[in-house]
Amino acid sequence: MELQKVALVDFSATLSQQLLVELLVDGAPRAYAELFEVTHNAEPGKDGTEGMNNIKGILTKILETEKLKKLKHSLRVIEVSPSTLGGKSDTFEAMMKAASIFEEAGDLHKSIFYYSNGLMIAEENGVVSQKAQVKLSLGRVYTVLKSFTLAIHYFEEYIGLASQLDDVQAIKEGANHLLQIYIKCAEEAEKSKEFEKSIQFYIKCIEAANIGDNDKIIALTGHKIGLLHFRMQQSLISLEYQMKYLAFCKMTDDKVGKCKAHTALAQVYESLGHVKDAVNQLDSLLDTAKLMDRTTEARAYCRLGLIYTRHSQLDYAVAYFERFYTTAWKMKDAKMLAIAAINLGFTRCVLP
Repeated sequence: MELQKVALVDFSATLSQQLLVELLVDGAPRAYAELFEVTHNAEPGKDGTEGMNNIKGILTKILETEKLKKLKHSLRVIEVSPSTLGGKSDTFEAMMKAASIFEEAGDLHKSIFYYSNGLMIAEENGVVSQKAQVKLSLGRVYTVLKSFTLAIHYFEEYIGLASQLDDVQAIKEGANHLLQIYIKCAEEAEKSKEFEKSIQFYIKCIEAANIGDNDKIIALTGHKIGLLHFRMQQSLISLEYQMKYLAFCKMTDDKVGKCKAHTALAQVYESLGHVKDAVNQLDSLLDTAKLMDRTTEARAYCRLGLIYTRHSQLDYAVAYFERFYTTAWKMKDAKMLAIAAINLGFTRCVLP
């Protein structure tokens, strides 16, 4: 195994030297300097040797034979191609190839450098498809770097360019990238308890999902907005969102979604003082849960027991906690069984 590793390192070193010599012969000193940095600027390993996995800013996979050859070719084209229209087109392709190699290798800042230069060439060429290609790539890289403002900027411009090309699939692709960013931003804001900010990002999610014709995401996002309004004590607004979500889940026969909607609606109705409506929602939750799995069914029994306890209808509470306990026992779920036993024991104790 060790012999194979040594052979691979020696081969890579020989190959890099060969490619560097070719660049000098071709009269491409800048390409030579760039490739030299990639293949030689390694930080010493812990044992004092040149570590193949410590290459400055670049993963070892960039030294794979084919990638190294392609990178050398791209760097050469970038430097020596003529400034004619055909030459600029070749340079653009070389910029994109070099950028993609650095992106795959993990050197994202170097990747951005080449993508940005590719964008300048694309703008000089006035080729919309080239500009779109670069902006999609830049958006992708900035997303990985969590520079979401820049990523959003490039994806929005990508969608605009795709619209000029009447490329429906590209428009949807850009919208999907935006959607993923907005979801991350909304979730981060929610964790920080910035509920208004989170809602604004979720609204942007809906806008992006509309572009991509993603009805399920639109409905689920509306549910999340409803939950946030409930946490902000805006129950009537929450009610509207949850009713829409429930209607969608019924239409699509989404049982998991129906359970979420019934649970949320029960909370909203109870907060508004409509206890009977809240219980009706939990009854509907139980009906759906019985068609799914025992865990969901057990939780539905628990929720019914709790709401009856809160409103002092203890006979009903005991009945549902007993069903909760029985279901948990059948599942052999120790944690759920303990919760059921505590709730059942407490409720029985306070019975008149």
